[in-house]
Amino acid sequence: MNQTTPKWVASAFKFILRLYPARFRDDWQDEMESVLRSDHLQRTGRLEQSRFWLRTLGSTIATAPKEHLFDLGADLRYTLRTLKRRPVFLLVSVASMAIGIGAATVVAATLSSLFLQPVAGVADADRLINIKPFSSRSETFDSISYPDYLDLQSSTSSVADLAIFRGSTTTVRATAEDDAVPVLSQFATSNFLPTLGVVPSQGRFFVSEEDHAARPMAVVSHWLWENRLGSRADLGSILVNGESLEVIGVGPAGFRGNFKGFPSDLFLPLPMGSLAGLAPLEDRAAREFEIIGRLAPSETVKSAAVEFDRLGQLMAQNNLNASDLSLQVEPMTGIDADFRSGLLTFLLLLLAVTGLILVVATLNVAGMMASRAAERAQETTVRMALGAPRYRLSRQLTVEALLLGVLSAAAGLAFSVWGITYVGAAFGSIDSRVAVDIPLDGVALTTAIGLALAVALLASFASGSASRRSTLVQSQRGTSPKQRWRRALVVGQVLLSFVVLTCAVFFLRALNEAGDIEIGFDPDPVAITTLSPRLAQMDSGDAQQLFKDLVNSVEDLPAVERAALITRVPLGLGARFFPNQSEVGIPGHEPAQNTDVLNGNDQTSTQPARDGFAIETTTVGEGAFEVLGLELVEGRPFFETDDKTRPAVVVVNQVFAHRFFDGEQALGQTIFVEGEAHSVIGVARNAKYRTLNEAEVPFLYLSFHRQQPGGADLIVKAQGAGDQKADPTLLLSAIRDAQRSLAPDLPVLELGTVADRIASSVLPQRVGAVAAGALGLLGLFLTAIGLAGVLAHWVDSRRREIGLRMSVGASPSSVLSLVVSQGAWLGLLGMALGLPLAFGLSKALAGFLYGVPSLDPWTYLSVGGILVVTILLACAAPALRASRLDPLAALRAE
Repeated sequence: MNQTTPKWVASAFKFILRLYPARFRDDWQDEMESVLRSDHLQRTGRLEQSRFWLRTLGSTIATAPKEHLFDLGADLRYTLRTLKRRPVFLLVSVASMAIGIGAATVVAATLSSLFLQPVAGVADADRLINIKPFSSRSETFDSISYPDYLDLQSSTSSVADLAIFRGSTTTVRATAEDDAVPVLSQFATSNFLPTLGVVPSQGRFFVSEEDHAARPMAVVSHWLWENRLGSRADLGSILVNGESLEVIGVGPAGFRGNFKGFPSDLFLPLPMGSLAGLAPLEDRAAREFEIIGRLAPSETVKSAAVEFDRLGQLMAQNNLNASDLSLQVEPMTGIDADFRSGLLTFLLLLLAVTGLILVVATLNVAGMMASRAAERAQETTVRMALGAPRYRLSRQLTVEALLLGVLSAAAGLAFSVWGITYVGAAFGSIDSRVAVDIPLDGVALTTAIGLALAVALLASFASGSASRRSTLVQSQRGTSPKQRWRRALVVGQVLLSFVVLTCAVFFLRALNEAGDIEIGFDPDPVAITTLSPRLAQMDSGDAQQLFKDLVNSVEDLPAVERAALITRVPLGLGARFFPNQSEVGIPGHEPAQNTDVLNGNDQTSTQPARDGFAIETTTVGEGAFEVLGLELVEGRPFFETDDKTRPAVVVVNQVFAHRFFDGEQALGQTIFVEGEAHSVIGVARNAKYRTLNEAEVPFLYLSFHRQQPGGADLIVKAQGAGDQKADPTLLLSAIRDAQRSLAPDLPVLELGTVADRIASSVLPQRVGAVAAGALGLLGLFLTAIGLAGVLAHWVDSRRREIGLRMSVGASPSSVLSLVVSQGAWLGLLGMALGLPLAFGLSKALAGFLYGVPSLDPWTYLSVGGILVVTILLACAAPALRASRLDPLAALRAE
């Protein structure tokens, strides 16, 4: 620089030139600096100086990006030509990264949809709360009555609005000629939808006056209006459970109730609760409603919790019907608290597994790119010797890695679309009412793009390291770069593959153990359909007659051994999440404190005393024990004559008899169920009732014919022909036809098999086994490729040594063992390092593993065996090639 040029001007020139690519600077830097300096010296005035700098910056901004794009285009074209010559490398790299990226994107999208995104269509969801009545008697969340709600509404100051609702299933028909379609409905106070911040897209919502008068009206969701009502401009009327209701409004697009996964499409005023068999609103003992609230402007969830805790204590003191209740407050998330923590834990574990397999894929791609960089070491050193700057070589590798990342992200997003469909189907398999919408939102897209970028940069760094280790001297000597870092990659792959495979084997073993768990009954030959006569507006007498006629009609079908009625099948979705408990008094066993009999735990708590034990019950009809294969070890089953005209009777299970009758004869003993005396007529074999991993708990069976419930499940046992196993699926169409012939207006609900219905008990294990198993196999494949690549490169780099060994008498078998030992040591080291991590993950999975201890040696040994076989197979090709080397040819090549 000329000394007359100020230092800041010289620095500015250098900064401007740094905006151009290095290749451009190498060719033109001196000439450009000379031109800029000369031009600057000719500008003397401030105005001219300003024009000079503006023109210079403008010219730089206009031309520098073009030069960068030119270089990028050249590198991209070179990369495409290179990858075209290596299709296997391209396919394996993109496929492995795409599967990892896609799997992680699916889990991230599911987590985002269920736990991060607010309920669709709800305004200011962070201001909404659930007020959960908790029953100290049943140790579960309960509901409250309408009079209790009115008392709370008049006493609270922490919420701006307080509303109640009750979910139910109803049928909807647009016209009398249409088929009845079952939909989830919500009977709610007039302020329920406004409390959620929902505004109608058409018509109006309910008003306060309609909370007290049973007016036949309804609000429908936008989805129901579009898909069932044909988007008709004239809202008109619909038939709900056979009764004509005026449609007064349509909800906004996207809003389908306040629960994620359980979309509600019909909203009805509370006085219409008779359509769903709800008790009269003035009945304070009828605890049927859930509560939501919107916080007042100055209130928080914590302050509301304090107030409702106080109000709950007052409610319990002043109302005998709610003496066991306390009020808990939590933010409204759209997912019920009963299974939120378990679902979140499971999804986070899946995310961890997908993250591990993505790391395996990344290490593998980095290793393959590094191998390619090492293979091109001679080319690289020659180019460097001819003057190619190191940054040009590094940039080329970076462009290649970024291109692989872009292709992997695109393929991963395509894979995630399929994966999201699978996840939605998995949730839907729990129950037909479950529908989870998982969009590819910003969180999912950011996850996919971020993972692809991270993978690409890591692979680029690894391959760049290989390039930097290549020197001209090494190339001339024929030696290879140090391989410690490549061996570390393989050890990391083995380590992570060991962890993922251990997770998969644990899930598979849990599935196997779940199949071997003795559940106490036989669901395999049994078909089931849900009957809800109130959906066809049948009164109690008509419903009971329908039950009787349908059982007789189905039993006359070919291949039917027996049919019966039951209100709740063990291990179904309802039994799992919604306990059905009765207060049971046993003479001589009055609890002084709250004994947790439900969970098989005799330890007492500090809850207030109550008059009886809260014990799970169900009602069964004649033949139900035979249909389910539930053995009676003593006494007799129920008969149709065990109705209200006869003294009340009950069947207990073995745990109940042992715990409360102290070895005495159970038959003939008297217990009190909800205050009514029942005589024990039978003792049933112990069974699983709510979950497969529950402890043995007391259980009661009541007579269906005495209780006469409004709804029931029809269970039908198929009869096998000869040695052929009974297949209940063959009965489904005949059962559907029999129901339709007796009750054309009654929709067919939940028609399937008992085995499929209770399969929801092992849904986490099924999903975990499929996901972890598929990803584990992928990790195994990638590990084998990585190990084979390392050994192949090791053999190539030591051809001279191997040739010398063989020329002085080394046998092919000794060379074979030498190469295999190299791979074996890497594999054993990876497994040893992965064992503590695998054990930690298995401890986290303990809640999902039925009967499989986290320190199960057979699981770790089986995974180790799988990896050992894989390692030996990966070593086979490089080892055989080394053992077949011609010593003279190897020495001559060197």
